[in-house]
Amino acid sequence: MSQIFRVFVYGTLKRGYPNSHLTKDLKKIGEGQLAYKLPLVIGSSCHIPYLLPKVGKGNQVLGEVYEVNQEELNLLDKLEGYPDYYNRLIVDVNLHECREKVQCMAYILDRFKDDLLEKEFLPFYTIEHATSYILPANRENPLDHRAEVMDYSKQSLTSIPPVVIAMPEVLSADDAKSLLPTFDVILDVRTQKEWDAGHLQLPSVRHVDSLHQHPEKVAELHDIKDMKCLVHCGSGKRATAVGEMLTSFTDLTIVCPGGYSGLQ
Repeated sequence: MSQIFRVFVYGTLKRGYPNSHLTKDLKKIGEGQLAYKLPLVIGSSCHIPYLLPKVGKGNQVLGEVYEVNQEELNLLDKLEGYPDYYNRLIVDVNLHECREKVQCMAYILDRFKDDLLEKEFLPFYTIEHATSYILPANRENPLDHRAEVMDYSKQSLTSIPPVVIAMPEVLSADDAKSLLPTFDVILDVRTQKEWDAGHLQLPSVRHVDSLHQHPEKVAELHDIKDMKCLVHCGSGKRATAVGEMLTSFTDLTIVCPGGYSGLQ
């Protein structure tokens, strides 16, 4: 029986993206995000997404997890130029649907030039980013761009150092209720039906329908970056999942497990 591997993809290999011809027929386990922060940047004249092994910088990047056999992995390796260009390292990924943590391979640029750390750190790679990406077949010299981003004096890594995972702070309903006016934004992540039935009447309240099931909606929250944020749902389970998603995105993320009823 062929060995099966899990692969976390965060850029052009995602479904619907420029290189998704290599993943469209693979078994998709689900969507998830890194269990710790790593920088995701776009670099080189080909506008390529790179995940860099600088733990604690950047974001808990969002992506997709697939299962592949050796033959399928070889095709991904060829696209990513492994091992001479991207390295393939093990990362921890929190799956959104089942809230399970899994270990996956990910293609990471470990021998990178330090000036890549001066670029914007992205929480995830979007289809808008992909419009600037130049496919390998359209490059004058498929290898020229590597020298723009690679520091060949560096040694390849064999692993990413272990880290302490940041978790959202948890407040009781009574404590959260007394502090409601102090939050920059209060995220209600219940369904539209629950929202329509009643919600907190405060100017800082924002509704993002079922965010725990739609991590791509984090893009709608770009204006709350570095804000003090309270997340609540109906009972606490969904808010906890969202709180973990936002820990690397907001200045302070607090989850109220008591839910909406406890905050009224």
